[in-house]
Amino acid sequence: MSAFGQIILHLHFFSTTKKTLLRDLNYRIYLPEATTRCLVNDGKWSILLQKDQLKAELKEGCIFKGWQEEEIDFAPTYKYYPDSDDYYGCSQNGKRGKSRAPAWCDRIIWFGKGLKQSQYNRSEFRLSDHRPVRAIFTAEVKVPSPLY
Repeated sequence: MSAFGQIILHLHFFSTTKKTLLRDLNYRIYLPEATTRCLVNDGKWSILLQKDQLKAELKEGCIFKGWQEEEIDFAPTYKYYPDSDDYYGCSQNGKRGKSRAPAWCDRIIWFGKGLKQSQYNRSEFRLSDHRPVRAIFTAEVKVPSPLY
């Protein structure tokens, strides 16, 4: 799990449930590591996302049935050398550990009617080997009439 941990927000408004899940879901890209790194270096997000494991699961409805994710238009969030903009596995002063291809491990998905996501991006904090993601939502709620 990333240094930012897991956050699940449950919003209960009468009989409607709205949920958002923000965490390191640890999904990867179904491509060889060398291909993934080349596409990342070229900024070919749309090609990479066609092979993204979570996108495939959401589309097939195998897991997180009914959940949604806004379009991703940012670089993969994992795995970086700490305090660096270099992905792990790229040469950095001869350091090399267990190789991990870049991926969008850190995600925000949501479920429920009346939720609208207006922003989805990543932050450039260098606190761990992940880049945190953030989103802005608008939630439609029903306000009850006063009881008096």
